[in-house]
Amino acid sequence: MSNQTDFEQFDSGSFHVEKCLRRDAFGDIYRASVIQPVYDLMPGEHVALKVIFPRNYDDPHLEIRIQREVEIGMVIRSPNVARIYGIEPFDDFLGDPGIGIIMELIEGTCLDRYLAGNEKFAEPEIRDIARQALEALSEIHSMGVIHRDVKPQNLLLTQTRRLVLLNLGIAKLIDYGISLTTTGTFLGTWAYASPELLSGVSTLDQRSDLYSLGVVLYELATGVNPFKTDNLMEALQIHEKVEPVNPGTINRDLSLNLRKIIMRLLSKNPGGRPEKAADVIKMLDTD
Repeated sequence: MSNQTDFEQFDSGSFHVEKCLRRDAFGDIYRASVIQPVYDLMPGEHVALKVIFPRNYDDPHLEIRIQREVEIGMVIRSPNVARIYGIEPFDDFLGDPGIGIIMELIEGTCLDRYLAGNEKFAEPEIRDIARQALEALSEIHSMGVIHRDVKPQNLLLTQTRRLVLLNLGIAKLIDYGISLTTTGTFLGTWAYASPELLSGVSTLDQRSDLYSLGVVLYELATGVNPFKTDNLMEALQIHEKVEPVNPGTINRDLSLNLRKIIMRLLSKNPGGRPEKAADVIKMLDTD
């Protein structure tokens, strides 16, 4: 079955597949080693394979979306964005045809795992996570790309505390106005989505990602997501109309500067937020 995560190691195409690492919204991610040269990779090198099974998705734009993620990831060269090497189709991967995105193998733990374990983040680490996430967003925004799904599940911390932004699969190209969702369809995670993303405006820009990062930082600082809901219409109402409690009310150890940054990022109107990721980095430096 295509969703099998417990299996014996096997060879497929140019790769020896070792184990399933995790799942994201669009595919299962496996640890694999190269057995035949592919792209710039040589036998013995380890990679992550994100394998997407088209039969599982009722999406006429799936192949375009996959190709776009690959093209974006192949160009980006940032320590805070997972590198993509290329793409490889599989005629048979665990019993089904699939499309493999060949990615940099990064060992670590996504922030949602820390939050699920109620791990507390001290302010210096919150600031370090914020800075690295902003560096990643600055890089992709400079290419005219909006991520559109900044959330703890897509922010991975390595053992050396390097933060890596994952999953460009629903990114939108700003310059060309490309939107591959059909009317009424939302791709992303409600609790972290900006009001304008949820409402489907056509003028989405990088400030939407900054809002989403603000939700993540709020959660790291307080242990609480102020917009959590399982209902799309309720999410739209909350993001548009409900002002979150100042995070300093919940975490009194939080500096005034970081409280101000988080609340600025969570402005309902994009005009109330910093314009660019680089602007937020400057705010972090003005303590």
